[in-house]
Amino acid sequence: MDQRLPKLTRAEMVSESKQQHGVDRISELPDGVLCHILSFLPTIDVVRTAILSARWKNIWTSVCNLDFSDQDFPPTWISSDRFVTFVDHALSLRSSSDIQKFRIKQSRVSYFSDEDFSRFEGWICTAIRRNVVDLNLFVGVEDYLELKYKMPQSLFLSKTLVSLKLFESCFSYVPPTTGCFPSLKFLSAAFVFPDMQSMENLFSHCPVLEDLTILASLGDQDNLSVNIFTPELKKLSVNLHTYSIEGKDRLSSCIINAPKLETLYLKMDGLTYYFLEKAHFLAQARLEFNDRCKDNPAFADHAIKLLGGISSVQELLLSVYSFEVCSLPNFNNLTTLELALQESQYWELLIEMLKRSPNLECLELCYDGVTWREEYGDQWNPVNPPELVPTCLSSHLTSISIWEFKGQLDEMEVVKYLLQNGVVLKKMNIFTELHSEGLLYSLDELRKEFSVFPKGSKDCRVIIEDLRKL
Repeated sequence: MDQRLPKLTRAEMVSESKQQHGVDRISELPDGVLCHILSFLPTIDVVRTAILSARWKNIWTSVCNLDFSDQDFPPTWISSDRFVTFVDHALSLRSSSDIQKFRIKQSRVSYFSDEDFSRFEGWICTAIRRNVVDLNLFVGVEDYLELKYKMPQSLFLSKTLVSLKLFESCFSYVPPTTGCFPSLKFLSAAFVFPDMQSMENLFSHCPVLEDLTILASLGDQDNLSVNIFTPELKKLSVNLHTYSIEGKDRLSSCIINAPKLETLYLKMDGLTYYFLEKAHFLAQARLEFNDRCKDNPAFADHAIKLLGGISSVQELLLSVYSFEVCSLPNFNNLTTLELALQESQYWELLIEMLKRSPNLECLELCYDGVTWREEYGDQWNPVNPPELVPTCLSSHLTSISIWEFKGQLDEMEVVKYLLQNGVVLKKMNIFTELHSEGLLYSLDELRKEFSVFPKGSKDCRVIIEDLRKL
């Protein structure tokens, strides 16, 4: 048998030679592939590829995603207007192909003039003419502007725009009476001292909107109110922060009318009242009440009414300061509950929620941020077991997770009660952080303590994990 190596053809030898000398295989890729690769980079880096070789000279002009941010430029460029000049040139030299994503971020603007807005408006209109699908506009103006600049009408009438993100304090929204946002499904808006009517104009002219996020710092006007009416909305996140001026609280209200709403996230400061109407399909809710809520006695009653409006949810995250738990509604559909425990009365809230959630299957407790022990000392134990065991503990609750566990007396009593009465419990996960302040036990000591606790379920496994290793 001939053991000699086979001879290489000339083509094979040339190919092998190119490999040995480091041939530029990326440049051999089709234009479409190169444009796709470049679409993940900031536009300033995309434009720089034009100097690589003749092959790359015009590739950047057809990239479908444009990402302009003044944070990618030296500060001297911002003060000398070189950033806006770069944006102008990049858009003027670009091909006539469609734009998929367009992001413009001006975070170092000390003042927004008529000329600045004219340029900004031109960029928006260019993106709209190129059938933009995803538009992200960020303008961080340091000086508050009482006179707001009107967004161009072409923005509202775009037939291709599906996603819109706004962060600004200098624009107003006056949409046409018909034909607004026919394709817009995702809207995220962050405002600083917005004009309430303008903000409401924007939200009420999105006929097919499915996902809405609102973050706003409200001004010093009295009795601010915003109405959100979006018939197709499925997911809503709202965080309205109301300022106290000269010691006087400025109350605001938010009325939500979204009959198809499925997911709701509200972050409340105690000065904004939320009213939820016709949320018959709501499945998930996340309500966070900050510490300002406890300073407003009237807010507790409002919180109870709000919980009554979402009592049909299946999943609920509740971070709340104490209020009259006896007024809580029943949560007959609730299967997953996450409670952030913030004050010494948390035991009453926990037990009452268990009582009013007969079909609860999964429970998560979080002690993160608990500060009341500093006032009462290590021996304070708020745990007082009820005479009747909540129904869910004996019928449905199979999984419990406890976060930021430190082994304090009250925490140990909570674990003991849940283990003893969890008849169908299958697992309890305890998450702690070794060497953290306030931790009273090592992992081995915790395991030893838990091993002697009586269990209502012989199938229950107690798993203790170090948060640092997750």
